[in-house]
Amino acid sequence: MVFAPMDADAEIDRVSIQATLEELFEASRARTPDRAEISLPINELVSMLPDMARVVLPDGTQRRPANIRATFAVKEPGGEIGDTKTVRMTRVDDQTYVVARRSKRTFRSWLLRRPDDLYQGNVVLERIAGLEPDGVSFHLSIDDVSEELFALADAEWEDDRSERALEQISGVSIMDGAFGDLEGGTRRFAEFEGRTLLLHIWATWCPPCIAEMPALEALQDRYGDRGLIVINLSDESADVIRDWLSDNPSTMVHGRVDAFGFLLGDAPPDEVDRSLGTRPVYVVVDRDAIVRTVRQGFVERAVPDASNAEAPGEPEHFIADLIKPHLGLDET
Repeated sequence: MVFAPMDADAEIDRVSIQATLEELFEASRARTPDRAEISLPINELVSMLPDMARVVLPDGTQRRPANIRATFAVKEPGGEIGDTKTVRMTRVDDQTYVVARRSKRTFRSWLLRRPDDLYQGNVVLERIAGLEPDGVSFHLSIDDVSEELFALADAEWEDDRSERALEQISGVSIMDGAFGDLEGGTRRFAEFEGRTLLLHIWATWCPPCIAEMPALEALQDRYGDRGLIVINLSDESADVIRDWLSDNPSTMVHGRVDAFGFLLGDAPPDEVDRSLGTRPVYVVVDRDAIVRTVRQGFVERAVPDASNAEAPGEPEHFIADLIKPHLGLDET
């Protein structure tokens, strides 16, 4: 991902995890075109950003100091600069600087505390000290980390114990299950009998979960009169969820659970991870409260939907094709 040259004493460009993920997915499709989905460990990706950051000089640059300082900041588009972090960068060839080894640990910790800002593109490279401004560019070198990330994704794909646990709930009724509302009450899935449910297992620390919220709300708006209800469930505290909702209003149902026993069971088999650490998880529940489909991890959206009368050509969330049969609609 290469950003156009900008003034080195102004905002250089935004560091976008979403754009990085899209580029990684493109690389993944090239490697394994038959794979329908891929779940990437977001925290691992964020932790690798210091290894990916590159400042590149234009051809013909005369002054090439051995070290420079780059200042990153949290800054919404058009907003004021918030928290900042200055890191030392070291020249590794005639044109390229990388984050110095002694700066990587603190820079990594700073980034890991800001997954939402990274996903929303609110982290910017604000200033570079020690270089002339003309023609300097900044980019994230995807190739430097892609193999390691793909190896992590492949390991989870091949031996994800929590995924194996989730597979066991297909065909199981959750009629007797329950979750808490954000006011401390209890809601049972039985009250939704006769409706098709999409359970979105998410967390406020999961940027892909948050990024999918508008598409999920659009699904509910479109198919609500067909009986679809989206229920967003997290195991975080009600206060954390309420704080997030205060900044991100939603018409969908939001609730919380202390554990995901209603999905994974109370007596797990040996060597099954019940932590449900990977998010998001999507669970399609039919009108009889029977689990029909489970999908785990961040998955790309479907191709543009020509049948979408409200917004022709706009892509629906990928899960739409798995919900439609339970709404009395064709799969296509």
